[in-house]
Amino acid sequence: MRTFLAIALGVVLSMILFVAEGFFVFNFTKGGQVTQDALFSKNATDSALAQKYGGDPFELARSTQRLQKFVFGPMIAVVVGLLVGFVDRVRPKFSAGLGLTPWILLDLFHLNWQQACKACLGGDIALDAVYLALGLIAAHYCARSVRDRNGTAPNSIAGATLAGSARPR
Repeated sequence: MRTFLAIALGVVLSMILFVAEGFFVFNFTKGGQVTQDALFSKNATDSALAQKYGGDPFELARSTQRLQKFVFGPMIAVVVGLLVGFVDRVRPKFSAGLGLTPWILLDLFHLNWQQACKACLGGDIALDAVYLALGLIAAHYCARSVRDRNGTAPNSIAGATLAGSARPR
Protein backbone atom coordinates (compact mmCIF):
# COMPACT_ATOMS: atom_id res chain seq x y z
CA MET A 1 0.00 0.00 0.00
CA ARG A 2 2.87 2.37 0.77
CA THR A 3 4.41 1.66 -2.62
CA PHE A 4 1.19 2.57 -4.42
CA LEU A 5 0.83 5.72 -2.30
CA ALA A 6 4.43 6.72 -3.04
CA ILE A 7 3.94 6.21 -6.78
CA ALA A 8 0.72 8.23 -6.77
CA LEU A 9 2.32 11.04 -4.76
CA GLY A 10 5.31 11.04 -7.10
CA VAL A 11 3.15 11.35 -10.20
CA VAL A 12 0.98 14.09 -8.71
CA LEU A 13 3.92 16.07 -7.31
CA SER A 14 5.90 15.86 -10.55
CA MET A 15 2.95 17.19 -12.53
CA ILE A 16 2.28 19.97 -10.02
CA LEU A 17 5.94 21.02 -10.09
CA PHE A 18 5.95 20.86 -13.90
CA VAL A 19 2.99 23.25 -14.09
CA ALA A 20 4.55 25.51 -11.43
CA GLU A 21 7.79 25.61 -13.41
CA GLY A 22 5.93 26.64 -16.56
CA PHE A 23 4.01 29.32 -14.68
CA PHE A 24 7.19 30.72 -13.14
CA VAL A 25 9.14 30.71 -16.40
CA PHE A 26 6.30 32.16 -18.46
CA ASN A 27 5.51 34.97 -16.04
CA PHE A 28 8.77 35.87 -14.28
CA THR A 29 11.65 35.42 -16.73
CA LYS A 30 12.66 37.65 -19.59
CA GLY A 31 12.61 34.72 -21.99
CA GLY A 32 9.07 33.93 -20.91
CA GLN A 33 8.03 37.52 -21.55
CA VAL A 34 9.62 37.36 -25.00
CA THR A 35 7.68 34.17 -25.65
CA GLN A 36 4.44 35.82 -24.51
CA ASP A 37 5.02 38.76 -26.83
CA ALA A 38 5.96 36.47 -29.71
CA LEU A 39 2.79 34.42 -29.25
CA PHE A 40 0.22 37.06 -28.35
CA SER A 41 1.48 40.40 -29.71
CA LYS A 42 0.19 41.96 -32.92
CA ASN A 43 3.66 43.30 -33.77
CA ALA A 44 5.83 40.29 -32.96
CA THR A 45 8.67 40.80 -35.41
CA ASP A 46 12.21 39.96 -34.40
CA SER A 47 13.32 43.57 -34.62
CA ALA A 48 10.42 44.78 -32.47
CA LEU A 49 11.20 42.17 -29.81
CA ALA A 50 14.92 42.97 -29.93
CA GLN A 51 14.18 46.67 -29.54
CA LYS A 52 11.74 46.09 -26.67
CA TYR A 53 13.97 43.69 -24.67
CA GLY A 54 17.37 45.04 -25.68
CA GLY A 55 18.82 41.80 -26.98
CA ASP A 56 18.42 38.89 -29.31
CA PRO A 57 14.98 37.40 -28.55
CA PHE A 58 16.16 33.95 -29.59
CA GLU A 59 19.06 34.07 -27.12
CA LEU A 60 16.68 35.13 -24.36
CA ALA A 61 14.43 32.16 -25.15
CA ARG A 62 17.44 29.80 -25.23
CA SER A 63 18.65 31.07 -21.84
CA THR A 64 15.22 30.32 -20.42
CA GLN A 65 15.38 26.81 -21.89
CA ARG A 66 18.77 26.29 -20.23
CA LEU A 67 17.25 27.41 -16.94
CA GLN A 68 14.48 24.85 -17.36
CA LYS A 69 16.81 22.02 -18.39
CA PHE A 70 19.63 22.50 -15.92
CA VAL A 71 17.95 24.03 -12.86
CA PHE A 72 14.25 23.22 -12.73
CA GLY A 73 14.44 19.72 -14.24
CA PRO A 74 16.95 18.37 -11.70
CA MET A 75 15.10 20.12 -8.87
CA ILE A 76 11.84 18.42 -9.82
CA ALA A 77 13.54 15.01 -10.03
CA VAL A 78 15.25 15.39 -6.65
CA VAL A 79 12.16 16.71 -4.84
CA VAL A 80 9.98 13.90 -6.18
CA GLY A 81 12.69 11.35 -5.31
CA LEU A 82 12.93 12.68 -1.75
CA LEU A 83 9.17 12.53 -1.24
CA VAL A 84 8.91 9.02 -2.66
CA GLY A 85 11.90 7.83 -0.63
CA PHE A 86 10.40 9.23 2.53
CA VAL A 87 7.04 7.54 1.96
CA ASP A 88 8.19 4.18 0.55
CA ARG A 89 11.13 2.81 2.50
CA VAL A 90 10.90 -0.72 1.10
CA ARG A 91 11.18 -0.15 -2.69
CA PRO A 92 12.01 3.52 -3.10
CA LYS A 93 13.83 3.26 -6.43
CA PHE A 94 10.97 1.34 -8.02
CA SER A 95 8.42 3.84 -6.74
CA ALA A 96 10.52 6.84 -7.78
CA GLY A 97 11.01 5.40 -11.25
CA LEU A 98 7.29 4.90 -11.75
CA GLY A 99 6.49 8.25 -10.13
CA LEU A 100 8.83 10.15 -12.47
CA THR A 101 7.91 8.23 -15.64
CA PRO A 102 4.87 10.34 -16.68
CA TRP A 103 6.83 13.58 -16.27
CA ILE A 104 9.77 12.22 -18.26
CA LEU A 105 7.46 10.88 -20.98
CA LEU A 106 5.78 14.27 -21.16
CA ASP A 107 9.21 15.83 -21.60
CA LEU A 108 10.08 13.33 -24.34
CA PHE A 109 6.80 13.76 -26.25
CA HIS A 110 7.41 17.45 -26.86
CA LEU A 111 10.57 16.67 -28.85
CA ASN A 112 10.63 16.94 -32.62
CA TRP A 113 11.62 13.40 -33.57
CA GLN A 114 12.08 14.39 -37.23
CA GLN A 115 14.67 17.08 -36.55
CA ALA A 116 17.90 17.07 -38.48
CA CYS A 117 20.12 17.38 -35.40
CA LYS A 118 20.13 13.85 -34.03
CA ALA A 119 22.80 14.84 -31.49
CA CYS A 120 20.39 17.41 -30.02
CA LEU A 121 17.71 14.75 -29.80
CA GLY A 122 20.15 12.36 -28.13
CA GLY A 123 21.17 15.07 -25.70
CA ASP A 124 17.56 15.61 -24.64
CA ILE A 125 17.05 11.88 -24.15
CA ALA A 126 20.27 11.65 -22.14
CA LEU A 127 19.16 14.60 -20.01
CA ASP A 128 15.89 12.82 -19.23
CA ALA A 129 17.90 9.75 -18.23
CA VAL A 130 19.93 11.95 -15.87
CA TYR A 131 16.69 13.29 -14.35
CA LEU A 132 15.53 9.72 -13.75
CA ALA A 133 18.87 8.81 -12.20
CA LEU A 134 18.79 11.84 -9.90
CA GLY A 135 15.30 10.93 -8.73
CA LEU A 136 16.30 7.30 -8.09
CA ILE A 137 19.41 8.33 -6.14
CA ALA A 138 17.46 10.85 -4.05
CA ALA A 139 14.78 8.26 -3.27
CA HIS A 140 17.35 5.61 -2.36
CA TYR A 141 19.32 7.82 0.03
CA CYS A 142 16.21 9.37 1.58
CA ALA A 143 14.73 5.93 2.30
CA ARG A 144 18.08 4.75 3.60
CA SER A 145 18.39 7.70 5.98
CA VAL A 146 14.87 7.13 7.34
CA ARG A 147 15.56 3.50 8.25
CA ASP A 148 17.17 2.40 11.51
CA ARG A 149 20.90 1.78 11.69
CA ASN A 150 20.49 -1.97 11.22
CA GLY A 151 18.74 -1.49 7.87
CA THR A 152 15.20 -2.30 8.95
CA ALA A 153 12.18 -0.10 8.93
CA PRO A 154 11.49 1.93 12.06
CA ASN A 155 9.56 0.39 14.98
CA SER A 156 6.97 3.15 14.93
CA ILE A 157 5.02 5.02 12.31
CA ALA A 158 3.57 8.38 13.25
CA GLY A 159 4.27 7.72 16.91
CA ALA A 160 2.44 4.36 17.09
CA THR A 161 4.63 1.39 18.01
CA LEU A 162 4.21 -1.54 15.63
CA ALA A 163 4.21 -5.20 16.54
CA GLY A 164 7.03 -7.30 15.10
CA SER A 165 4.77 -8.98 12.56
CA ALA A 166 3.29 -5.66 11.36
CA ARG A 167 6.61 -3.94 10.71
CA PRO A 168 7.32 -3.21 7.04
CA ARG A 169 10.42 -4.97 5.74
